Amino acid sequence: MSKRQEKKSISILQITDSFLPHVGGKQLVVHHLASDLTLLDCSCSVLTNGSKDDNLNKNLPYTVFYYIKVFKILKFFFNLASIVYHVIKENINLIHAHRTFPAGYHAFLIGKLFNIPIIITAHGDDILTVPKINYGINLKKRLMKKSLYALQNADAIIALNEGMKSECIKLGTSPSKIYCIPIGININSLNDNRKLSSKKNRGKNLIVVGRNHPVKGYENLIKAISIVVKNDSEIKCTIIGKNTFKLFGLVEALCLQNNITLVNQIDKSIEKGMPIKLQNLYKNSDIYISSSLSESFSLTILEAMAMGLPVIATDTVGSRGLIDDKINGFIIPVDNPEIMAEKILFLTNDYSLQKRLGERARSKAKMKQYSWNDIALKHLSVYKQLMLINGIFI
Repeated sequence: MSKRQEKKSISILQITDSFLPHVGGKQLVVHHLASDLTLLDCSCSVLTNGSKDDNLNKNLPYTVFYYIKVFKILKFFFNLASIVYHVIKENINLIHAHRTFPAGYHAFLIGKLFNIPIIITAHGDDILTVPKINYGINLKKRLMKKSLYALQNADAIIALNEGMKSECIKLGTSPSKIYCIPIGININSLNDNRKLSSKKNRGKNLIVVGRNHPVKGYENLIKAISIVVKNDSEIKCTIIGKNTFKLFGLVEALCLQNNITLVNQIDKSIEKGMPIKLQNLYKNSDIYISSSLSESFSLTILEAMAMGLPVIATDTVGSRGLIDDKINGFIIPVDNPEIMAEKILFLTNDYSLQKRLGERARSKAKMKQYSWNDIALKHLSVYKQLMLINGIFI
């Protein structure tokens, strides 16, 4: 057992197909959950793909292990062997997998072998599908079979909200073993937001954060902006994320170079929270837009809410879990640039409404349920229940 895992009551192995230094919703969930669990008399280790990063790992309160790199045809067997090795070496009491496949499927096979509980967090594309853009692993029959097997046979499933819980039930998961626990943010890492409330002449600046992927619906967003500027040419939109430069062709084709700014991904520091540059972009913005075709839980929406911005978001599982329509933002139909443009114009023309919705949005983001400490405590409660059921006593 590694030094940092001595004298802990529960030993947990988290499995994820990708991890830091790549930063995304899933990677942050694993990192923050592992970090906060170590403060609750748990030892945590993470097993993932990638290459060892000594500079990163030495600053983490948990241990990161890596699968051996082999040819694809051998990967399945070597990954199973790696899980077995670490379960034995670290004296693991419970495996927590992130995504139903491959992590969840592999975890279930090993958990069954060792008779230890398996918990799976469903993160989105392992549950949700968008056929028109071929999004979702359940659109592939071979993967769907393994994904559903893990989903239906795991000891517990973590759904990020009630909408994801419903989707898991539709796929054959027993409601009794689904626990709703959201993703969190470090609200204290964000600078004081009083300046947002005191800003003058709000209303003209939109912001969007997220990688350029078909599921983000950026084509619809850009079309909506082209409608908007015909009515108000002063409205600006900043789109921030990996590969957003690839959107320039459409921006140029619609003559929106003066209205849409494309910013490359701003790397986040997991120790320091939201980068100052990103915070400043939020502070210089008035409304957050989410144009996604599918979202399980939108961390960027929650961050925007924490920064005091009202949100206009498409009607996805993720937005319904955060946005109270007409209370702290607006929910609009998916894949409808015309209605998106209509709502943008409506909100940009009403400063008092922007301010009111933004204040309510920040209040919701500050709720205890979105703190990582509360999230870790809820996970620990589930872990202990499963261990008791499986006859593992601590």
